[in-house]
Amino acid sequence: MAIDYSERYLAEQYRSSRLLLVKTAIRLFPVVERVRAVQRRLLPSPGIDAARVPPCRITEAFEQAAPQFRRQRWAFIENVFDQAFHSFLVDRWPKRRYFTAPFDLHKSYDKGFRWVQRNPATDDRWGSLLADDARDGDGAPAYMREHPHIRALFDYFRSPEFTARVEAFSGRPEPLSFNRFQLTTSYPGTLVAPHRDSPQSGRNWLQFLFYVSATGGDSSGGTAILRDNEFREVIFEPQNLTNSCLVFDPFAPFFHGVRPIAFGKHRWMLGAEYVSVPEGPLAAPGGLDL
Repeated sequence: MAIDYSERYLAEQYRSSRLLLVKTAIRLFPVVERVRAVQRRLLPSPGIDAARVPPCRITEAFEQAAPQFRRQRWAFIENVFDQAFHSFLVDRWPKRRYFTAPFDLHKSYDKGFRWVQRNPATDDRWGSLLADDARDGDGAPAYMREHPHIRALFDYFRSPEFTARVEAFSGRPEPLSFNRFQLTTSYPGTLVAPHRDSPQSGRNWLQFLFYVSATGGDSSGGTAILRDNEFREVIFEPQNLTNSCLVFDPFAPFFHGVRPIAFGKHRWMLGAEYVSVPEGPLAAPGGLDL
C-alpha cells in the first residue's frame, strides 16, 4: 500500500485534461472487467509452447550495479535480462484481458499476474477487486498455463540461486524471501503519484521494477526517485525503459513516482519484491540512509 502522498500534487493532476482517458477508464471499471472476463472465456489461448521458452536469466549487469545500490540504496541496471528471453517476453507480452483494469487514480494502470506472500497493508483494494479466475492458484499467479514464459520468470525470481544473488546485492546480512510479483501495462495518462511504500516488518527490503518494453524518453513511465512527493526534487528518472531495471530500498528516505505518460507512449513493466523475515525492530531511517 502507498502512503505519504501530497494532496496538493494529486489535486493538480486530477484537474488536468491529460487524465480524462484514465478517469473514464476508472469509471467504466465494472464494464471493462466484465468484457475482459468474457474475452478470457471465449477468445483462444495464446498458444505458447513451454518447450520453446528460452532460459530466464538475469545478466551479470546485476552484480555490477551492486556498489551503486549499497552506496545510495537505489540503482539503475541496463541489459538486465538475457537477450533471448527478453525478446521472447516482449513478443508474447500478455493480452490486456489477463490484467485487472485501472481502478485507482493514484496508480492508474492495468495490473496482472498478482502473487503476494506477506502483505502488511491493511487496505488491499486490488486483492478485493480481483476476478475469480485471477486469484493465486497452486502457489503461483493465475494464468500460468496460458503463459509458461511468465511461469519461468516467476520460478526464476523465487529460486534459491537468484534469491542468494539478491541477498549479496543488498549488502545487508538479513536473509531475504521473495515476497511479491506482478505485471503492469500502462498507457497515455497513466501516473503514479509520488509516495512511499507501507512499512514492512523485516529489516532488509528491495523493490525491483523491470522495464520490459516502453517508448522511452520523457514522460514514458520511468519511475523517478525523489526527495519530495511533488516532483520538485528529482534524484533520478530513467529514460531507457526497455530491458532495464530500477531497484531501490523502500526503507531509504526518498519517494518514488511516475509522471503522467504522454500520448502515443506505452510501458510494460513487472515488479518483484524481496523482504527479510520479520525479526526485531525495523531498520531506522537515517544514518546509512536505510
